[in-house]
Amino acid sequence: MARRRIKQWCEDINRVQPDVRYDFVYVDQESFEKYKPASFRELTKSFTEYKCSAS
Repeated sequence: MARRRIKQWCEDINRVQPDVRYDFVYVDQESFEKYKPASFRELTKSFTEYKCSAS
């Protein structure tokens, strides 16, 4: 539920303002501890599982 809501929030805010593009990344604790991303960039590239399933 929370993933779906944050996705909707990003879509809504991006629709009403063009200055900043908002997006989300959902990171579950178990996967974070398992894969241990070394940087935020690595985290955003690796944790994309919920992008498609959030709707």
